[in-house]
Amino acid sequence: MKQRILVADDEAGTRAFLCRILEHLGYHAVPVANGIEAIAEVTAGGNAYALAVLDMVMPGLDGEATCQALHQFQPDLPVLVCTGGCDAASLQRLLSSGNCEQISKPFTLEALRGKIKGLLARQAHPVQP
Repeated sequence: MKQRILVADDEAGTRAFLCRILEHLGYHAVPVANGIEAIAEVTAGGNAYALAVLDMVMPGLDGEATCQALHQFQPDLPVLVCTGGCDAASLQRLLSSGNCEQISKPFTLEALRGKIKGLLARQAHPVQP
């Protein structure tokens, strides 16, 4: 069974592109258009997600607020934040919270693959305090 990855991005083209890449890499990508839809998808139950890919700048809930809300329902969910430019303080708070990585737009297929594999590997073998 393929690992499920949630993709939240308000730009339809970017969202579709990310989903195609993730499917090509062997994952099952589930697209949503914003943070509200991401939270609804995760809270709907069913299969847990292996990873969430979040745009940092979205209308309504931004990447930081969406990540915090998602962790209310799936605390161990790894998050890859895609940024093309955002509030540096928000990004730093997310990155320092752990289980979160950042990738800057535009990114290469190899960079995306590496970030995802790293986050999933860390999830499988968490670092002990």
